[in-house]
Amino acid sequence: MTPRFLHRSWIPCYLALIASIATVVAALFASTAHAQFIGRALELDDLGFTNPLAVSARAAGMGGTYLAHGNDVHALMYNPAGLARIKRIELSLGIQHERNEVSQEFYGTPSSVDSRDGGLELLSAAYPLPVYRGSMVLAFGVYRSYSANFDLHYSGVNTTEGTLDNFLLQQTGSVYTYNLGFGVDLSTSASGGLSIFLVDGTINSLRQFDFTFLNPFSIVSVFISDDVVLDLDGVGARVGGQLHVHPRFSAGFVFNTPTWIKAKGTGSTERIQIVDNNLDEFRSSTAPVEAEYLLHYQM
Repeated sequence: MTPRFLHRSWIPCYLALIASIATVVAALFASTAHAQFIGRALELDDLGFTNPLAVSARAAGMGGTYLAHGNDVHALMYNPAGLARIKRIELSLGIQHERNEVSQEFYGTPSSVDSRDGGLELLSAAYPLPVYRGSMVLAFGVYRSYSANFDLHYSGVNTTEGTLDNFLLQQTGSVYTYNLGFGVDLSTSASGGLSIFLVDGTINSLRQFDFTFLNPFSIVSVFISDDVVLDLDGVGARVGGQLHVHPRFSAGFVFNTPTWIKAKGTGSTERIQIVDNNLDEFRSSTAPVEAEYLLHYQM
């Protein structure tokens, strides 16, 4: 990965901070966005919101066919109609360990960052209810649906600008969905299902950028730090159906409603400027963030 880097002309101020935070928050929930983040150093895909995590190895291996053939507790996340085919109590627990190693080269100077993260991946259960005819199954699950963990660092001599640059990005956060649903037989060959989910998560993003002039006239160095913390809450639902007309032929569909998301948090910035080895300027600003968005939920 070779990022396109910032130049010294990127100097955020109070108004620019508010605008950038609003832009980032809006971009996070655009289902097909290709907007850029961190001064073009990272694409939106790196935040994880356009690439939902696969919550089931079986479902990931089956691809789209799982919509028609899914018959375990994880159907809660893909097609709740598949829950109706569960005949006994099911429990599922998953723990994740994530490691990211990012290497890049800046004006001939290589650098890399190795980061690790671990925690709960999923916890779900399905319980078939005793009914007179057919099948009805209730299910509940907590799933880690998105990951925003990322680290990036570069430093080196910027020969174009004549500066010694140093850039650091530390981004952490996971978004979980809390799902409650059921599947029921509609006939001997058809089933339907409904699930409702709540979205909850936090994203922390710390960006630090400093540059020192190799041949200074007045300004010797500049240090900039941006810190954004966002809490996410939302709600949505999915409705699905399965049709089994033959042991070798099945069909399925699922409709995901839009997800209503509320983002609330704060963003702060600091700017320090050194002139002739003396502190010339220090600025610190904090801006609140509160907005509502509509996310086209993708699984």
